[in-house]
Amino acid sequence: DYFLPDNRKGARAAASFLFKNGCKKVITLSGTPDWCGEFENRTKGFLTVARGDEKASSLVYQIPCSFIGGYMFIKNNLSLIKTIDGIFIQADIMAIGVIFALSEAGIRVPEDLQIIGYDDIPLADELVPPLTTIHQPREKMTVAACRRIKELLSNPGDGVPVQELFEPTLIKRGTTF
Repeated sequence: DYFLPDNRKGARAAASFLFKNGCKKVITLSGTPDWCGEFENRTKGFLTVARGDEKASSLVYQIPCSFIGGYMFIKNNLSLIKTIDGIFIQADIMAIGVIFALSEAGIRVPEDLQIIGYDDIPLADELVPPLTTIHQPREKMTVAACRRIKELLSNPGDGVPVQELFEPTLIKRGTTF
């Protein structure tokens, strides 16, 4: 059984929003490790929009899924950052590190570089500027998982796995126009 956000759909929404918002060169920061395939699916969704296929790797950078991972990527890649105008960062915690490093480097968000994160963690709305992000419907996923647990407890012989994807939504805040 699994109850997950549709990570490909969320990533497509993020990439589409950046391009529709005037971005011409967009990259994505994907996290490592990826135990359950969420970053792989987010990357595939992003690439479907960015290149029209799922095979272009020059736009994908894998970094540790942490604040320091995002922070150090910017610190170590300022020449690359100055050539792009949008980043889809596949976890909000990495995006927070990116925003801190960009601020230290004098790069303005969203004026110089638009950013979209993923997860909609509570801190995303508290940043300056607040982080545009892809919201995972955690409440709906939790209700579905609890309902399934209740069903399995009532009928332990039910061996048919339930696999459900939930629709993520883009939450526009201050890191995009």
